[in-house]
Amino acid sequence: MITSRVETPSGSLPSLPCFTQPPSQEIFENLMEESEQQLLHEFRHATAHSLIEMPSESLDATNLRSKSPSSISSSQFTSSIQHNHQPQNPMEALQFSLASGKFSDLTIIHGDTRWKAHKVVVCSQSSVLESMIKDTNDGSILDLTSYDNQTITLMMEYLYTSTYTHHPHPPTFSLPLHTQLYILSSKFQIHGLQTLSCTLFTHHLNNHVSNLEVYFTSVRSIYAHTSPENPGLRIAVVEAAVSEMRKLLGDDDVRNRFFEVMTDTPDFMTDVMTLLVEHPERPVLMQELCEECGPRGEGEGYEVTVSCKTCGKDRTVEFC
Repeated sequence: MITSRVETPSGSLPSLPCFTQPPSQEIFENLMEESEQQLLHEFRHATAHSLIEMPSESLDATNLRSKSPSSISSSQFTSSIQHNHQPQNPMEALQFSLASGKFSDLTIIHGDTRWKAHKVVVCSQSSVLESMIKDTNDGSILDLTSYDNQTITLMMEYLYTSTYTHHPHPPTFSLPLHTQLYILSSKFQIHGLQTLSCTLFTHHLNNHVSNLEVYFTSVRSIYAHTSPENPGLRIAVVEAAVSEMRKLLGDDDVRNRFFEVMTDTPDFMTDVMTLLVEHPERPVLMQELCEECGPRGEGEGYEVTVSCKTCGKDRTVEFC
């Protein structure tokens, strides 16, 4: 089973010093930096707390099977702001600030869309966006119109909620969306979004996608827009190919299609061959039980018969 554990930061936050006289410019700047770090600390603390307290946002196996971790949509949050009272924690306060524009010191633009954002939130999660902001004329307006609108919208949602909205319906189960967000987060170096999009992509690929054309399209897109320095999605599609190799080679039409994709994507073919030759016993992340059966009870076990990746003979594996 996939499990996720989040440890919350401990200890109280340092209090800011008080002055009987107005502080100097240098001390004032230091205080501003401490204030930003305190806000970021509270944001991360609230994020970790919400992941523990709210099952709908957890990334463990149970919740990945039953519900997307991105259950908070932008529209739901806006509605909550309109009908709710004052924010109850720092994370809600940040989301409220984005929705209302309060305390904003940064405007992010995409076409006709404007987000009244905050540098401490955006820049602390992406050094690339920080550099792009510094390179603008006044350092307070960032135009991202050249990027895909939906991807930027979901990126903004992630920066303020640590999740993003998606609808995993067949046949694609949002694989193209997760791929786009992975590519964007790799470019902007938003490591949390990169990890989340890769986790969701891998889960839906391994447990839900049955249409091979969806898989082959994902392989082409991933190898066309990612690099070996960001191998997360490459690993996912390569391990899927190895774990389903008998099915890919069993039918003539499927085998020909598989060989066509490998020929057109030589790096993919190299990675598949490398995994087969150099790591024949490398563990591949798979779901332990089907969704209908649910988790096993303590002490229960079961047997699975699989084909050896090297010799092809059937072998029975017992799980305790």
